[in-house]
Amino acid sequence: MAFSGPGKDRPTEFVSKPGSGVVLVVQKRVAQDNKAVESALKSLEGKWERVSCTVDGKDHDSDEVKDRFQVIKGEKAAFLYKDKVRFTHSLKLDPSKSPGHIDYKYDDGPAKGKSFKGIYKIDGDTFTLAFGGPDQDRPTEFVSKPGTGVTLAIHKRIR
Repeated sequence: MAFSGPGKDRPTEFVSKPGSGVVLVVQKRVAQDNKAVESALKSLEGKWERVSCTVDGKDHDSDEVKDRFQVIKGEKAAFLYKDKVRFTHSLKLDPSKSPGHIDYKYDDGPAKGKSFKGIYKIDGDTFTLAFGGPDQDRPTEFVSKPGTGVTLAIHKRIR
């Protein structure tokens, strides 16, 4: 794309010569690797038990994480408490990022329609997730500090 500054004639070619005032911008479409996404989704499929959770720097005690699960199948997930579905959401992964990006969009429940940006990693049977609240920036590390609004949750796969 080529454009010129205010008061200059519209460019007629894709060239930017010194002193012309023409700006040339080259953009490249980057296609997401669908096979990498499918593989990442496959690695997350199944039932995950929450084993620890820290919200805004405060650790939840064992009673607060007990009996809480996440079941993932494809691009859908459900949060369960005592094996009863509490809410569901759609998820989108970008495993090409480091750490991997995960976005949740709630299908129902108190956060219906809201999206949460997060990061994730899978290490064997451990799924670690850090995410901010709705409309917050994506966390860049697996840490939940006071005042950040970040939730850090660690899950173990149920076999």
